Amino acid sequence: MRAFRARGVLSQVLPFRSGFHTPMLEPHLGPIKEAAGRFRLHPPHTPVWSGTTAAPFPEDEARVRELFVRHLLEPVRFRQLSEALHSAGHRVFVQVGPGALGSLVGDTLGAHDHLVVAANSSQRTGLAQLRRVATALWVAGADVAPALTPKARAGTVRSRRSRSGWT
Repeated sequence: MRAFRARGVLSQVLPFRSGFHTPMLEPHLGPIKEAAGRFRLHPPHTPVWSGTTAAPFPEDEARVRELFVRHLLEPVRFRQLSEALHSAGHRVFVQVGPGALGSLVGDTLGAHDHLVVAANSSQRTGLAQLRRVATALWVAGADVAPALTPKARAGTVRSRRSRSGWT
């Protein structure tokens, strides 16, 4: 860090002791590879995408295990992943935990049709924010579980938006 600073490069020590998404983790992968070999894998009901390949996970178990380990060693291709998901037709992105990934999606996709909504908010209780997420998803055309939305009034007709408009 001193050498970087001497050359005018801004830097700081990160507040964790293990490497993530870096080949520097390679010497420590033995136990991780052993554990990954014991995982019982189940086919996903929803496609899972990789930040390493910017594509859906492979179906072959050996390749899934290999990609799991690659995630620890290789950079996250966040821009390519966001663009690939959008190209595949995905338009709604939910940030599950804290952080700024939602704004990165927004910066990456720019004026392209998309919605980013955060499931975590320091401004609202968990349930209040979950209702906001459910509402945003409903407006985007998702079938939202009724338990997540305010009680519907008797006689209210629920509509849903398709890509071509309201149905």
